[in-house]
Amino acid sequence: MEILENATLSFDNSGTSYRLDFLEHTVARLSPTGHVVWQLGELGAGDGIFNFPVSLAADNDGLLYVADRGNGEIDVIDSDGNLISTLGRGQLLSARDLALDATHGLIYVCDAPAHRVAVFDLEGNLLRSLGEFGSQGSQLNFPTGVAVAGNGDVHVVDSGNAEVQVHDAQGTFLFTYGGPGTELGKFNIPRSVVIDSSGQSLVGDGISGFITRFNANGVPIDRFQPTLSNGRLVSPLYLSISPLDLLVVSGSPSFQAPA
Repeated sequence: MEILENATLSFDNSGTSYRLDFLEHTVARLSPTGHVVWQLGELGAGDGIFNFPVSLAADNDGLLYVADRGNGEIDVIDSDGNLISTLGRGQLLSARDLALDATHGLIYVCDAPAHRVAVFDLEGNLLRSLGEFGSQGSQLNFPTGVAVAGNGDVHVVDSGNAEVQVHDAQGTFLFTYGGPGTELGKFNIPRSVVIDSSGQSLVGDGISGFITRFNANGVPIDRFQPTLSNGRLVSPLYLSISPLDLLVVSGSPSFQAPA
């Protein structure tokens, strides 16, 4: 497990890593030794300018998709750091997280204030939405995280309802897992989700500080708290998985009263 503060990582199929810095409003491609190859972005609005970018994903063709939370859009960047296009501008209230389904050519974006997950094709056409405001069935209350499993199932972190929803690749609601509470498998306010190569999902709860691991059917396996080398606990905000199934946790040190 790797823990980063105020930043997250994404990886393409070749293993190239990209770093997103939330507070610096930048995205960078890194060399195998961790040096910056190129960097893009600054605070503002407009092409290639970010306002608190929070999530990114790389496709099979070397394109990078960046969720720009503050500007409510998805910026598409090539492997050389050039802005190719912008998706969702004027169609999203916010972009809290994104997930790429390269097999089906779909991009899922958490439009949290609209209580939905917007589904775009790779050309930026809005195809459909998952959810509407509510607490029953497929209804959502401020979704903040999304991930796509190997079989195309979509896992949506329903933050306000303290659960994770699962939909198939056609958008059909399947089931939920987790829920409010404190025991194993329950959430307080879940924030993010990733799925590893075995199909297990890991869900970060920013309030409890736990990351909970579930099998493909939503049954809890275990949970743990990410901890810095100095012993300080970290509140998990965003999660990603490296090509070697290394869990990358983006978080901030949790408040701990002095002993």
